[in-house]
Amino acid sequence: MSHDAPSRPSTTVTRASSVLTVWWAASPLALIASYRLTAVAPLLVWLALTGVVVAPVAGLVLAHAGGHPRARQRFAVMTGVSLAVCVLVYVFWQFAMECAPGDPSCSP
Repeated sequence: MSHDAPSRPSTTVTRASSVLTVWWAASPLALIASYRLTAVAPLLVWLALTGVVVAPVAGLVLAHAGGHPRARQRFAVMTGVSLAVCVLVYVFWQFAMECAPGDPSCSP
């Protein structure tokens, strides 16, 4: 009776998951830096927003396809955190847009 040893994920999958993790983790820094570095602000904002949305989903698909269970867990948590941040931003945006600045109906 032979036991199949669990296959190790390829180094390509491991490296790609590391790159996606760093991209996701650097997204808040890129967003903050975009306020100071106005010359490259559109690029930094694009990197930050796509890093929050695309990196966790792409990493989850990559880890699942590549058979990397630890990375799959990490990307599942990253996806949950990103989803929570997106929901909070949406809710904040709704509250912020409720009253336009200078609207007399919103003033006490």
